[in-house]
Amino acid sequence: MVNAGTNPFEQGEAIKSGLLFGVVTVAAKAAEVYIGEKGLYIAGAMAGLTDVDAISLSMANLATADAESLKVAAHTIVIAVLSNTLVKTGMAVFLAPLQCVVLSCGRRCVVDRGGAGARSHPLSQLAPLIDAFSQSQGG
Repeated sequence: MVNAGTNPFEQGEAIKSGLLFGVVTVAAKAAEVYIGEKGLYIAGAMAGLTDVDAISLSMANLATADAESLKVAAHTIVIAVLSNTLVKTGMAVFLAPLQCVVLSCGRRCVVDRGGAGARSHPLSQLAPLIDAFSQSQGG
């Protein structure tokens, strides 16, 4: 069962997404007009701090309207994704307990969920260290 407020198809969530898309589109267009390519890159980095969907849609519209701007649109999307990834990585590192990060990223994701090829993955070499850490923490 989905709790109220968590379903992205609810009217409130759809309105928020539409407003965010509108704001990002206006900001990206203004950045392009007043600053040029660098403005789009800045808008992509700023939009990526919260969400990648809006800037991706905005850049897709830009690329379809003007074929010459395809490269700029692609670079802007990459910048937004990198910005978003850095924010989420920072949140995981600074907000999650150390044991949760180590166990989730190290042992369970790489070795237990990796299937037959997991042992050949470079991070699988961390498995003994993660096991020792887990045992020392009572897990």
